[in-house]
Amino acid sequence: NLNLTNRMSLLTTRNWALGTTGFTALLCVITLAVTFVEPFYGDQLGDSQCGGRVLNGEGREEPDFCTDGVINYLRPFNLLVKKTDNQFCDNNKEGAIVSCGFDTANVALRTLIGCIGAILSLTAGVLILKVNKEFSEPLLRKYFSPLELILAMLAFVAFCIDADAVREGNELCEDNFSYEADLKVNLMLFDPSGVSTECMPGPFGGLLFLDLTLILFFFLSYRSYSSLYGRVADLQWWELIKDIFKTDGGLYVLSAASIVMGILIIVPSALVPIGVQQTEDSDGECRGRTMPDCSDDPLSPFMFRVVLSDPNPGRKYECDFSCPFKRYHFDFRITTLSFVLFGYFMLLGLQITKKLNPISDIISFIWLAFTGCMLAITCIDTDAVRKGNQFCEEGFRIPGSPSPYFGAEFFDAKYQCDPGLFVTFIFAEFLMTFLLLATYIGVSSRHEPERERKASGADHYVRMNRGGRKKAVSRGWLSRFTGGRGRNKDSKKADQPSADKKHQGVDGLPTGWTKEYTEDGTEYYFNKNTGQSTWARPE
Repeated sequence: NLNLTNRMSLLTTRNWALGTTGFTALLCVITLAVTFVEPFYGDQLGDSQCGGRVLNGEGREEPDFCTDGVINYLRPFNLLVKKTDNQFCDNNKEGAIVSCGFDTANVALRTLIGCIGAILSLTAGVLILKVNKEFSEPLLRKYFSPLELILAMLAFVAFCIDADAVREGNELCEDNFSYEADLKVNLMLFDPSGVSTECMPGPFGGLLFLDLTLILFFFLSYRSYSSLYGRVADLQWWELIKDIFKTDGGLYVLSAASIVMGILIIVPSALVPIGVQQTEDSDGECRGRTMPDCSDDPLSPFMFRVVLSDPNPGRKYECDFSCPFKRYHFDFRITTLSFVLFGYFMLLGLQITKKLNPISDIISFIWLAFTGCMLAITCIDTDAVRKGNQFCEEGFRIPGSPSPYFGAEFFDAKYQCDPGLFVTFIFAEFLMTFLLLATYIGVSSRHEPERERKASGADHYVRMNRGGRKKAVSRGWLSRFTGGRGRNKDSKKADQPSADKKHQGVDGLPTGWTKEYTEDGTEYYFNKNTGQSTWARPE
C-alpha cells in the first residue's frame, strides 16, 4: 500500500506528465500551422502599385524569383518596399511586402517533427488519462520517453538550420541583394519608380523562439514519461550503455578518443579545402587557369574537378578548385573545440586525483553544453555543404549574370562536383558529437546504481540509486528510483526507514553523510566525499 507521501508524489508526477503532454501537442499543432503561412512558406512578390513588384531583366514580373538559382539557397527573407516620396499606396498601405519563405528542406523537417510530435503527444495523453497504469506505464517509460528525446534532438537540429538560414537571408537583404563573388550582381530588381527597402526579420525570430520552446517541451515530456510514478526508464540497453561509459576506464577511453578527434578536426580547418581556397592550377594541368576569390561567397563550401580535353587522342588534364567554409563557421568550430579540449584535460585531471564524483553534476552540465554546441556546428556545416554542392551541380547559376566560377575561362572544359572531402570532415564532426554525448552520459551516471553478483549463489543483486540492494531476476536490470517498493519484504523491513519521516539534517551522522530522498519520498544516506550511498543509517 502506498503511504500518503507516495500518493501525493504519484499524483504530482501524473499531472506533470499530462500537462507537458498537452502543451507539447499544442506547440506541435501551432508549429504545423505557422509553417505553411506567409512569410514562412511560399512567396510574396510585392505590389506594382507600390513600386515594389519583382521584375526580370526584361521588365516583366518574375514568378519564379524565390526558386531561381542562388536565391533558393539564401532564403528566407522578408522586407517592406516603400515609395521614397512618402506617399501611401492603394488602400492606405505603407508599402509592399516582398518575401521568400524557407527552403523546401527546412519546411519538410519542421513538418515531420510537428506531425510525429503531435501524434505521439496525443497518444501519450490518452494513455495517461484513459488506460490503467499497469499497461500505460511500461509503454510511456520504455518507448515514448526515448522517442520524445529523439524528437527533442531533431527539433534542435531544425532550430540550428533555421537560425542559420534566417541569418543568411537577412544578411542578403541588408546587403541590398548584392551577390559578392568577384562581381556585384543585384539579385532583386524592383520597379525603378523610386523606392526604399526595410528588412523585417521579426517574424522569423518568432518562429525560432517557437522552435526553442518546442525543444524544451519535448525534453520535459521525455523526463516526465521516463520518471512516471517515481521511476526512470529501465531500458536494458540504456542501462548497459551507462554502465560502460561511467567507469573510470570508459571515461579514460572517451577522453583520449575525443582529444585525438578534436585535433583531427582543428588541423584540417586551417588547410585546403576546408579552411583555405584552392584558386590556382599549381601543377599546370589546367593550362594556368585560375578561380576567382570566393571568400565572400554566401554559398560556400564547394569543390569541383575540371577536366580539359587535349588535341592528343586519349589525353586528359584534370585539376581541382574549391571554396572553403565561411569565416564564421571556422570561428565557431575552433572556439568550441578549444574549450572542449581544455575541458577534457581538466576531466582527466579530476579522474586521476579522484575528485570527479563530488562535482559530477556540474561537469555533466558543462558536457551537455559542449554536446549542444558541437551538434549545432555539425548541423550548420552539413546544411552549408548541401547548399554549396547543389549550387555547383546547377552550374553556379546566378540570375541575370554569368557564373563567376565556370564562365568563359573554362569554355572548353567539363567539370564534376566533388564534395567528398567535405562529407568526410562532417562525418568527423558527427563522431565528435557522439563522443561528447557519451562523455556526458558517463559523467552524469557516476552516482547511479552499481550492480553486483552475490558470490555464494546465482541470485543477482542491485545496489539501488546511491545505495541499497534489491534481488533481481537473472539477466534483468532494475529501474532507478524505485524507492524499495519492488524489494522483498524482509529486506525492506531491515534497511528502509519510514518514507514519511521528516528530514533530520546531518546531526548524528558521521562526517560527510547526509540524508536524502528518492523521487517517491524514500530516505537514503549519501556520502558526498566518497560518492557512497546506502539505505541503512551509517554508524
